[in-house]
Amino acid sequence: MMEPYLKVYESLTTEQKSDFLLKALAASKLLQKQLVGYFGDPGKGLRGREPSFDFRVQQAANRIRKKLDAIDLEDLDYGSYRPSGRYMDQWEVDYELAQTEINEVIATISADIALFIRAGEMGSFLAEYTGCMIAIRQAEIDDPNSIMEDPTDELWESFREATKDFESEIRSVVLNPSGMGEVVTILMGWFLSHQNENLSTGLLDQLTNVMVKHSGLTLSPLKMSAEDFCKASDSFPKTYLAILRNSDIATWKSEAERLATSSPDIARELLEYGYENAPEFFYQKAGPFFHVFSQELFEFLADRLDPVRDRALARNVLEYKVIKKNSLSDYKILATLFDTDADKEVLLKKLEGLYNDCFLVEVLEYERRYEDILKLARRPNRFISDYEFLLAPIVDIYPGECFQIITKMVNREMNSEKLSRSNYERIASLLGIIDKVPAIKPEVRVFVRQLIQAHPRRSALRQELQKMELF
Repeated sequence: MMEPYLKVYESLTTEQKSDFLLKALAASKLLQKQLVGYFGDPGKGLRGREPSFDFRVQQAANRIRKKLDAIDLEDLDYGSYRPSGRYMDQWEVDYELAQTEINEVIATISADIALFIRAGEMGSFLAEYTGCMIAIRQAEIDDPNSIMEDPTDELWESFREATKDFESEIRSVVLNPSGMGEVVTILMGWFLSHQNENLSTGLLDQLTNVMVKHSGLTLSPLKMSAEDFCKASDSFPKTYLAILRNSDIATWKSEAERLATSSPDIARELLEYGYENAPEFFYQKAGPFFHVFSQELFEFLADRLDPVRDRALARNVLEYKVIKKNSLSDYKILATLFDTDADKEVLLKKLEGLYNDCFLVEVLEYERRYEDILKLARRPNRFISDYEFLLAPIVDIYPGECFQIITKMVNREMNSEKLSRSNYERIASLLGIIDKVPAIKPEVRVFVRQLIQAHPRRSALRQELQKMELF
């Protein structure tokens, strides 16, 4: 279905289109810069008589490092602190203020870098971004009281958070494939010549990967040797593969297989290709990739694997999902894939070890293993809040046992030094559950009367019991 703006665009004359474009350009300095960047000189500011990319990187690194080094965690701004409403130790207040100061500085730096994206000046953006990476690694923040365990880690975390929208910013800009070819060539070349500095390129690789996919960059505009381009795959695997995929699908597939175990994103992209275009390849790779990247791929695979094609893999993936997500609907599907009761017992043992009794009870109720639920309910040292979900499925089956558990719990609670109305609400709620069972109702009413008589001054208890119509 054609987008509304395309319908309007198709209906316009060339003169109308030109007039609209000129007005849009006149109203936006950033759009003007995008136009110049798209049709003008993409390498401006990176080579020739202009400052080189290396110069721009170092210039940015020095400028940004001065801002980072100026962060002083010894002299915190306590006047700006606003209490959260809960008690906080002094170290928590100090940490929050220190974090705020770091975030404010990083936010300003990131905002300045983002301006280059909006102007379509990708070469300058990458130089600034790379310079910021260097500055963060080299920064020396004054933290004599050791408020931060590692100020550098805090800087990185703040930078990741502040730049999380950069990908969407890039997608909102019109990029010239030819211009991107020169920019990527310069960037990869710079990192190849600075390999001994061990700069982490993961975040940068993801951004240039987005640029390549958005611009449609192929191998043709690159101005580097095949050998250097292949070497760049170590630092920029996603970008490298994106360029190959835009150029030759067979080469991309081969190289993606080579690099897949280095990145869950690459593995997933390769699996997506197989699922859509080559089912045999998909099932061939799904198992090995899941073994390496279980956490990252289990949801993707669970939605696509067909048990008829690979029952064992489908079961393994779904079992992993059940353990991670605790979904009864997933368990119901998984239950159809067990070959023996022993397999089911193994999973139930794993679920018991998750310490999520609420989900475990759901599963046991589905399996009609009510005696196992009763055993769970009888475990000592439980919170009063546990009993409602524990006893609800079995109260009609084991009314006497449930009544004993509830009365024991109520007596324990009533002996506590401090009880709030919420405690009384839960007590009344549990007694209300067992009171609905006709066979045990008389005993419940007797217990309630004894409870009121034993605690005549606890009016809140009496009120909550009355709400449940227990006397």
